[in-house]
Amino acid sequence: MGTPMRRMLVVFLCLAACATACAPSPPRVPAAKPHPPVPVVIWSSRDLPAGLHQKVAAIDGVQWVTRMTVGMVDLVAVTAASRALPPRARGAVLPLSIAAMEPSPGTHDAATLALNAGKAVLSESEANLRGMTVGSTMTIGAGTVRRTFSVGAIVPDLEGRGRELIIPFNASSGLGLTAPRALISSVEANRVDEAVAQMKALTEGVRARIRTAGQDVGDFTQQVLPFGDVKRIFGEFTYRPTAGRFIVPDPVWEGANIVQERVPLLGLIACNGKLLVQLGGAMRELIARGLSGLMRTYDGCYSPRMQVGNAYALSRHAYGIAVDLNAGANPYGATPKQDPRLIEVMERWGFTWGGRWLVPDGMHFEFVRLVTNPDAPTAG
Repeated sequence: MGTPMRRMLVVFLCLAACATACAPSPPRVPAAKPHPPVPVVIWSSRDLPAGLHQKVAAIDGVQWVTRMTVGMVDLVAVTAASRALPPRARGAVLPLSIAAMEPSPGTHDAATLALNAGKAVLSESEANLRGMTVGSTMTIGAGTVRRTFSVGAIVPDLEGRGRELIIPFNASSGLGLTAPRALISSVEANRVDEAVAQMKALTEGVRARIRTAGQDVGDFTQQVLPFGDVKRIFGEFTYRPTAGRFIVPDPVWEGANIVQERVPLLGLIACNGKLLVQLGGAMRELIARGLSGLMRTYDGCYSPRMQVGNAYALSRHAYGIAVDLNAGANPYGATPKQDPRLIEVMERWGFTWGGRWLVPDGMHFEFVRLVTNPDAPTAG
């Protein structure tokens, strides 16, 4: 083969080799990232069945389950707080709503890290009420039991499920807390539907609700105002327990906050004075809309007592910020029969309705937000 031909062949082979080597590779498709696990909550306003957490943990796809109990204790003392606790008479208690929770395995949020370290988690409303920060301490008690916790994290009230303080589950004995009221689980993303179906089967006949991440969780706390905010708006008080459900509040607080006044459609009532504008506004709206007939009976507002069905917790009636209406047709625990128009008016004026609760309380309307003009535009 002559030299020119040999050169041409070499060039051709080189060009062919270069074309092959330099041809663009097919685009590399990144490997799909696994979906993160999904939190699933089983919640009840009553004690969940014993051993339920073990049955849930055995469901295929459930990675772990933590338990949460609730209760109310006496706030005995605080340190590193800019506001002093109110004075109290001998034998009186300062109520504090708490939960005890097992830390969530494999999670590293501030609340979990605090609980893992044996510290407590404080709600933002309670931290603001006391002027407390991370590093402050709270001493709580029940009967003769006293426990002191360092505050390891401060979280939004919804994260604390409306409780003022969350303590480690293993430090809750002797404080009179309930049996587990909530189970918080982590479920593999591709098995959520099957796992939730099994959870529903396990809780059939139990007053419980199941929520997954992304769903509305407002009813986890039954859409009530956190106790820290109740105290901030309406003032807090100490009280002396009695042998029954009723309590004896601090007479100074009672005299400064509970008033008697006539309200349209309701007559002479006793309630928290800060409630009168909204309650009166709702009644006047009923009159203006020709709906006076929806208000058949007024059945009470201020009643210093513990909750019906949860005797460990203060009723909102004890603060004078809840009213019972048309009780005869709407007994506690029964299917409610309130007219939707009455419910709509009360909700416009800042009340939540107990008829939607897990254990329905159809007569019950409770303050949840300040309203002076329900028709005014709200900040968005």
